[in-house]
Amino acid sequence: MIKHLVPAIMLTVLMTLLTGVAYPLAMTGLAGRLFPYQANGSLIERDGKILGSESTGPRRRSVVSARLRRRSERSGQNRARAL
Repeated sequence: MIKHLVPAIMLTVLMTLLTGVAYPLAMTGLAGRLFPYQANGSLIERDGKILGSESTGPRRRSVVSARLRRRSERSGQNRARAL
């Protein structure tokens, strides 16, 4: 039984190190090199002072989302008239 237990434990330790340490570190490093602006937090800077991040706060709505919103509002009004 010990003959089977030692390789199982070794494989568990190896896979834990690979999937729990090596892979996340490799992906973090790769993402930092491929997408440095996003990886550093998409910071907004003015006059050398960091004001915040683009990923927080209110978002501007695009023209497409405004059109879809109007359509859904109109369809809601149509449903109310049908009732």
